[in-house]
Amino acid sequence: MDITELLSSEILKLPKERKEPSEEDYEKFIRNLFCKYLATVEGLAANDWPTQELKTNRKVLEDLCDGICSALDRYFDGFPAQAYKELEVALN
Repeated sequence: MDITELLSSEILKLPKERKEPSEEDYEKFIRNLFCKYLATVEGLAANDWPTQELKTNRKVLEDLCDGICSALDRYFDGFPAQAYKELEVALN
């Protein structure tokens, strides 16, 4: 798969829905979704510049995913202000 195929793939289509909400909580759903994203990026064929850049910056993607998950954890723990701060840091 190359970046063109990635952009039109099912993994990037929005919105996302949990098929059975009772099977996994929202935090687990998001973590699994991010794992799939990162695995897809890892599997890309780096045969063009945008794909090479995406793969080279995989750590940035991982940090973003981790930051979003941390913000969700704070939010669900009852600390929305901390969640906002963590999300702000992750996005910058």
